[in-house]
Amino acid sequence: MKLFETKFLLVAKNTTIKLSELFDAPFDNSSVTTETETAKKRKKVIKKTNNSWKYRLKKFADFIGEEKNLSKALAILWIISIVALLIITAILLFSSKLVFSKYEPGIIVADFFWAVFFGACILIFLAPKVITAVFGSFLGTSLSEVGTASGLVTKANEAITKIAKEVGTTIGSQNSTDPFIALAIWLFVLVVSLLCLPAFFRQE
Repeated sequence: MKLFETKFLLVAKNTTIKLSELFDAPFDNSSVTTETETAKKRKKVIKKTNNSWKYRLKKFADFIGEEKNLSKALAILWIISIVALLIITAILLFSSKLVFSKYEPGIIVADFFWAVFFGACILIFLAPKVITAVFGSFLGTSLSEVGTASGLVTKANEAITKIAKEVGTTIGSQNSTDPFIALAIWLFVLVVSLLCLPAFFRQE
């Protein structure tokens, strides 16, 4: 499992380096080579350059690329991802209300983003045995006991309907079996399931 985490951080490091290249800007050498400029101003220019976004991003890339920083790097990336998703969710909800005069379209799109995020995290960081056990627990049975596709859908629908009722009751929905809530949960489960599918064929 550590191999997957290391590969993930390698991708994150390369992505951060690519992002830092967006902050490239031509540096005017004349500003530090004129005869009238003092040594104090020279130091100020160098300091400003070293504190640029590009410099900080490259330092962060070096940090997450070191194996000794594995746990801290994963925690930092997790926090950054959650904050980014919360911001994206807020933007989607605001845009949906502004364009469609309702939140449902924004909720569906945000639901998809969250499902992709959690599905990817589950696939990368959890062992295959844990993933299969979680899905078996969610369905209330082991996958070996579900003999047909229709049986699997029935079990999943029972679990999702139960969750939808609980969510509807919690948020004070007038209809605790609101089809929209069930649809959002179905979308989340389907996307997560598709992303986690390779775990059922992966050997440790």
